[in-house]
Amino acid sequence: MSMPEDGPGKDGERAMAKVNFKRLRQGASVPANTITDPRDLFNALPEKVSGLDYLRGPQDQVLAAWHDRRDERDLVIKMNTGGGKTLVGLLIARSWLNEGIRPVAYLVPDDFLTAQVTTEAGRVGIATTNDPRSPEYQQGRAVLVGTFAKLFNGLSVFGVGGSVSKPPSHSLGAVIIDDAHACIAQADHVFRLRVDDDSEAYSDLLTLFAGDLKAQSPNGRDCCRNR
Repeated sequence: MSMPEDGPGKDGERAMAKVNFKRLRQGASVPANTITDPRDLFNALPEKVSGLDYLRGPQDQVLAAWHDRRDERDLVIKMNTGGGKTLVGLLIARSWLNEGIRPVAYLVPDDFLTAQVTTEAGRVGIATTNDPRSPEYQQGRAVLVGTFAKLFNGLSVFGVGGSVSKPPSHSLGAVIIDDAHACIAQADHVFRLRVDDDSEAYSDLLTLFAGDLKAQSPNGRDCCRNR
């Protein structure tokens, strides 16, 4: 699941949420670690700071729509800037853990946002860690919060598929990618190799991939060869 950034609402428009008192009563009587509906989970969290009494309209609507489609893969959520997407992502992550889908990672583009997500999790009482070796994370008691680059790189702390020296240490049950556009740009940079066309390495790589380049685009292959 990815969570791209979007602009502010049109003309400052705000969505209003109705308080569902029946849902509030249900949330108070059921242990939070057994609830899978993220809206009920929010109401049941026992350690929320004062003032976080209900979800905002867009948050409630997005979580309801996600819950109806939670069995689907690779869902994309779009929310306006300032719409509370961090809390939405954390509730979805905790909901997965309660369902038995584990471990779960919440990935962001940089360390500043890592701290922001961790702070927000503390405000609602959702346990997090920044250590992928943590028993709390691996056993599904906490959400891993870290940078996108920590997972997607050639020396990933999670291990690398096909690597002999650094095999995968464990599988992820689910991943939330916050600000997907920025993270995709990071992935493109990390896995891009730049080689000067007058170097020996360029010639060797062109020879190695000549067949694939020709299959993809004969003209493109010839262009690379004649540079």
